[in-house]
Amino acid sequence: MYAKSALAGLASVLLFCGLLPVLIMIVVMFLVRARGEGGIAFALHWHAPTPAEWLYIIAAFAIGFFWQLRRSKRLATYKRERDKMLARE
Repeated sequence: MYAKSALAGLASVLLFCGLLPVLIMIVVMFLVRARGEGGIAFALHWHAPTPAEWLYIIAAFAIGFFWQLRRSKRLATYKRERDKMLARE
């Protein structure tokens, strides 16, 4: 249950901190280019995350982790109750 939740947390970090900013950048680049305003140039670089970025990364992980943990516990409770009802019949 916790391993699956951790994977969900990592997936949400990759989505919110990796894929989403890249998609936003691509959309903005095409909008700027459609208006005919100058050229488009970008460079990929890496820097150590600032405290605000760490907070964003931790928040993204926590949201994914606890979302999956909540779903897993709810599913486990549902299965346990269903098995009790089936055992009574």
